Amino acid sequence: MEDGTRYHIGRVAVLKEYRGQGLGKELLKCLEEKLKQTEIKKLYLGAQTHAQSFYEQLGYTRHGDIFLDEGSPHVHMEKTL
Repeated sequence: MEDGTRYHIGRVAVLKEYRGQGLGKELLKCLEEKLKQTEIKKLYLGAQTHAQSFYEQLGYTRHGDIFLDEGSPHVHMEKTL
């Protein structure tokens, strides 16, 4: 949490053998529901570019240019609760 109204989501990962079952989506939905009970109004994260559409399907929007994080291309994404 930054200023009491913004929450940074770190790395979201699902083990390869469990991918495609909607677990990442459910994890984020659960987090969002919990945060809606707080003063948090905005979520933000750095998404790998290949995962951008996953986050867009959950209501996140891209902001800014591509940047490198540990050598991998990422984009900043945000969502208002």
